[in-house]
Amino acid sequence: MYRHCTTEKTAAQQKLFEQTLLEAASHQPYQSISVSSLCEMSGLSRKTLYRLFENKEDVLIAPIETTIM
Repeated sequence: MYRHCTTEKTAAQQKLFEQTLLEAASHQPYQSISVSSLCEMSGLSRKTLYRLFENKEDVLIAPIETTIM
């Protein structure tokens, strides 16, 4: 489960992870994208990712859930 952001900064970080994952998935299979590479591509730390999401799958699911709600 992803965490609901309480500040503009965390919302922007969350969105950056989401966009980075979608961009990476357009160039390579989703399964081959690691958390480390996702963090490197986004310029954010692994600690930040796990503060906002429980796992890589949540980064993918978050925008879908947000749209539905």
